Order: sequence, then C-alpha cells, then structure tokens
Amino acid sequence: MLVLWPPPRDLHGGSDECKRHNTGDWSKVSTVHRDWWRTYTREHNALHAQELGANRNAIKQREKEISELSSRLAEMTAVTVKQYHDAPLGDLQTWVRSEVVKSIELQRQGAYAARDRTFVALWRIDVLHNDESDSGACSCEKNATACKELAAIKPVINVLDNWETAQIERLEKGLEHGLPRDHPEVMRRSGGWR
Repeated sequence: MLVLWPPPRDLHGGSDECKRHNTGDWSKVSTVHRDWWRTYTREHNALHAQELGANRNAIKQREKEISELSSRLAEMTAVTVKQYHDAPLGDLQTWVRSEVVKSIELQRQGAYAARDRTFVALWRIDVLHNDESDSGACSCEKNATACKELAAIKPVINVLDNWETAQIERLEKGLEHGLPRDHPEVMRRSGGWR
C-alpha cells in the first residue's frame, strides 16, 4: 500500500475522520496521523510478541510431551520385545503379528503403487515413441534408429506390454488397477472416449 505523507489536501480533506481533527494546519494533522500510526504499530508489535511467546511456549510444551511419549514408547517396546517370546500365545502376540502383517501389507501396496507409476511413465513414453507402423520410423517422425526415447524403451517393451495386459484384465474384472485415467481402455469403460 502506498502511503503519502503528508497526505495531499484533495485526498485527505474530505473524509469524516479527517474533518474531525482538521484545523487547516496540515502539520498538526500529520502529527496526529503519525501518533496514531506509532500507537497502532506499538500495539501490533506488542500483540505479535505476546503471540510469538505463547507459540514458542506451546511448541516447547509439545516437544516435551513428544519426548516423554517417545521415551515411554521406547520403554514399552523394549519390554514387549523382551517378553514377547515368553508371553503365552494371546493378545500381545496376536496384536504384534497383526501389526507386522499390516506393516508388510502397506509396504507391499507402496511397492505396487511405485511400480505402477513407473509403468505409467513408460506407457506414456511408448504412446509418444513407438515403431508399430513397420515404416522404420518412430511415431515421433524420427527415424526409429535415431529416436533416443524409442531406443531407451525398447528393452522393456515386452515387460510393459505384459503389465498393461494384466492391468486391463484387472480393470475388466472390476479390480484395482494401475492404468492411468487417460488410458484408452479406462476411458472407453468410463464413457470418456469412443
């Protein structure tokens, strides 16, 4: 915001706030405005300092709580590990095993998702760079032997085709699949492409 100091008469002389303290002496008006601004700034800075102090205290308190909870967790983990094999088959071992299974399942899902993202990237390259026309040219109109992208994808094209076929089968069965939304089979089934 641009602040003119002192304010021009035509801009400043008309507002109700200014008329209340306008005596025609612009130096007094400017002084009043500077005093108001200094007061506002001082109060704003004081409130900001209070909030900052409160936030710092809250952060310290949370860090202390996190530290205490981390210590308790470490102690409980140590006791659990120490007593796991001695404990009768029951709640503790069942819970630990289910947590291990959940963790492994999440890792597996993450691995599949990462694999699918990689194959989608390769599929997109294949869409832009392929030599399916048997003309000796890449679909990007370069000579097939001169296209670096085609050369890079050629060694994995069979693996990519197998992945795509498997994903289309999953799509047809209504299962979760890794195909992108703009894949022709996905678009055909969703009515977005004809």
